[in-house]
Amino acid sequence: MGEIVDDSILFLKQNYKPLFKSYFAICGFFWVAGLIISIFNQTSGAQLQDQSEQFTSPSFLLSVLFGLLNFVMITITCLSFIVLYKEKGNESPSVAEVWAYVQYYLLRAFGTTVMLVLILALGIVCCIIPGIYFAPIFMLILTVMIMENGGGVYSFNRAFLLIKNNWGQVFGVLVVMMLLVLASIMLISIPIVIVVMGILFFTHVNHPQTQALSISISLYSIQFLYMLPIIAIALAYYSLNEIKDDNSLMQRIRMLGKNTEDADDLPLEEY
Repeated sequence: MGEIVDDSILFLKQNYKPLFKSYFAICGFFWVAGLIISIFNQTSGAQLQDQSEQFTSPSFLLSVLFGLLNFVMITITCLSFIVLYKEKGNESPSVAEVWAYVQYYLLRAFGTTVMLVLILALGIVCCIIPGIYFAPIFMLILTVMIMENGGGVYSFNRAFLLIKNNWGQVFGVLVVMMLLVLASIMLISIPIVIVVMGILFFTHVNHPQTQALSISISLYSIQFLYMLPIIAIALAYYSLNEIKDDNSLMQRIRMLGKNTEDADDLPLEEY
């Protein structure tokens, strides 16, 4: 687990310029649109007397939609970059190459994400534990989809196969990376909140709107940090693949020299 975390940070350090370039070039529109909608939703929601109306307002629904789109765009942009990086022999891909992959996977990944979010939300509502259990699996499903060009059903089955007996490792990697992200968010967002609230205070904007605006800007300004857990999941995927291949090879070695009536007795590789 520690090796995956260290390698994830190292990968980001070595490739942050081309990776961030791809991120801002491809995800920039969704980032700006999501920020504007979030600010509008926060400020309009702060003016509502009945706060329950905020969750049924068009601005809130649009905010949720663009939140999902932002998540999908960040995920497939980062994973596409890693796939191309590996295919090109550890050479950073261009924005155009990454964009071609993003276009190819966007609809498939978005549809799968909506389904997974609904299942995850249901699991959390019914009982928090199922939601926690399925979270790393769902991240792995999207990773399999991009890494192996799989459909929804194939990626679902493949993710469960890879994570079998290794759930704790993947979950541990996610927890560590999310703690790093949260720590970074605190370091970055606190100065932003102070500056934004100070500027808006001196321009005589009312307090609820000032608070809502600072929250929206802070949350969206650090979205690039979400790439860290995505990189970690991608490296965990490669690690799980190696473990599975090694286990399959050992099974075949053990079968050597044994009398079998036909070749079908050999353990099958699953792809």
